Amino acid sequence: MEEDSGCSCSGGKFGGDGFEETYLGMDNRFGEVSLIRCKRCQRLWLHYYYVNEAFTGSGRWYHGLLAPEMENSVTADNALEILSKLAWYWCGGSWYHGSVVKEKGPPNLFP
Repeated sequence: MEEDSGCSCSGGKFGGDGFEETYLGMDNRFGEVSLIRCKRCQRLWLHYYYVNEAFTGSGRWYHGLLAPEMENSVTADNALEILSKLAWYWCGGSWYHGSVVKEKGPPNLFP
């Protein structure tokens, strides 16, 4: 899959009305899972959001680029497994002190 399409979503920026979001639900860790499609380049991203309200600064999100054929196989329950197997994903939020970084491997969900 092409990492940099020249689109704003290539840099991990997913705000505004340039995206269509489909909410898939919450997993057993209380992470919220959605699919996000960029209206400009049509690429599909897996979005995972997690926060532990007992810990300040624990909010974090993950955006992993998906192959088009994966769209119908993603569920709230398998989202973390899918993210863990991707070559890379974007992550950010208060856990990352407002930075957007590229990581790979299992997402860090422990405060």
